[in-house]
Amino acid sequence: MRGGVAVVSAVLGLVSFAEARPSEMFVLDEGAPPMRLSAARLSLTRSPPVAPEVGARAKPKFGDGVRFVVAAPLTLPAALTLRTFTRDGAPLDHLTVPLSVAPCPSGISMRCVASPLVRLVVDLVDRDHPSARRRSMLAELGGTLTAGHDGVEALPASVVGPLSAATGTEQGTVRLRFVLVKLAKGGALPLGRDVDEARSLLRAAVSKASGFWSSCGISLSGPADLSLEVVDPPPSHLVSVGCSHGLPATGGALRLAVQGHLVSVDVLPGTTPAAAARALADALESAGFSVELSENPRIASAALPTTDLLVRDQEGTRLEVTGWLSQDGTVEQVVSTDATLDACIGAVDLEDGLQHFGDVDSVVGTLEERTLVKAFDDHDPTTLDVFVVPGFGRGGRIGESFILSDQGSLANMVILDRAGLRPSSAAFTTAHEIGHVLLDDPGHPDDFGTDTATALMDADASDAGAFGSRRLSLEECRRAWRQSGPTAAVRLVAPVPRAVP
Repeated sequence: MRGGVAVVSAVLGLVSFAEARPSEMFVLDEGAPPMRLSAARLSLTRSPPVAPEVGARAKPKFGDGVRFVVAAPLTLPAALTLRTFTRDGAPLDHLTVPLSVAPCPSGISMRCVASPLVRLVVDLVDRDHPSARRRSMLAELGGTLTAGHDGVEALPASVVGPLSAATGTEQGTVRLRFVLVKLAKGGALPLGRDVDEARSLLRAAVSKASGFWSSCGISLSGPADLSLEVVDPPPSHLVSVGCSHGLPATGGALRLAVQGHLVSVDVLPGTTPAAAARALADALESAGFSVELSENPRIASAALPTTDLLVRDQEGTRLEVTGWLSQDGTVEQVVSTDATLDACIGAVDLEDGLQHFGDVDSVVGTLEERTLVKAFDDHDPTTLDVFVVPGFGRGGRIGESFILSDQGSLANMVILDRAGLRPSSAAFTTAHEIGHVLLDDPGHPDDFGTDTATALMDADASDAGAFGSRRLSLEECRRAWRQSGPTAAVRLVAPVPRAVP
């Protein structure tokens, strides 16, 4: 895992009542003098479990864990009891670790003992791994940790993100908005037997995914905090002018039918898809309909950008768009009579799975994806939208994301299917796809570099254990805050005010 070279240890000065010496707390960086704080700021572990280090003097890498040092003028304790609490103050975990003689921090004129590196982790998979079980304990971002011996307990230390010194922010939260799309109109939910079970499953998936991102100081707020929308697949309300090729016109007409109204516009040779879309929108609005134009960026294989039209009535209800009726009473599927400028009506049919994008059209998504997502877009770029569908078409995919830097009409969105939300894979898939959005990066670190199976953003890892794809490097934490934090063009990560010790 890539990471910083700084070394961070939390030092708690604990004394017995008999010694009557005030307790002190220090945070040490490698090569830097101790920094006194009213309360320690501890970070969650980002490294996989490894065999315990030898002795209390070994220097860890930043993110491997925290070390506790007890300073006393006389009797030194042999063990230290650690307790963690949730952000709400509920007991979470406890651990007793041995102490061995170690150097005191600079400026401390007492004798000192130190613990081994203690790993603060977010789940039982990580805590109970045999190689580090005796020095691992559960902790929660925004929660606290206390340390004590011989009946004396220090003031609680806060569990925060690893970048407080660099960004001034210790903790942030991302608002998730969930949209569950039924298999068909009035059909089955994509997840769970009913809405309550679906909410419970989503809450569990978000909790696990949030645990992984908490190592960067970022938490995810899920269905417990947000409304959960359950929707039917939308009607064929979207018309894409230019389809996928984006060719200019050679001369013809665009013809549509909406609620029995026939709409037709002529397109002259050389007309671009964007210009033809505006002309068609004017004609639809003249017929009394409401039209939203949504421009797509040009994909790699297209000549020009394409434009989508979303058709609604004046109250905002999505309306079904069809081609004109032919003489035999059937609906013509060809919307455009132009030989080069095409127009397509989007349709969402989840019986055969949602047709997902490939490398060529990843910036805009498929026509079916755009028809679905644009129907329920809340137009709030500070909310990360998560669409849940029964399944993807053609197999081999259980989740995908749309990011801001692609400059497409879809951004800050994730689509997951029920396979991606099963308990065995929910944490990895949900956290991984959200990671693409927070990092604002469509790629994977192993696409062109070293294959690191423990990295959350690895493209092909499948191990669900402690050495699976669940780790985020310090560089990735920095990028997430830079691309999605308070100073980003669109803020997804909202800072949480620092708790008063």
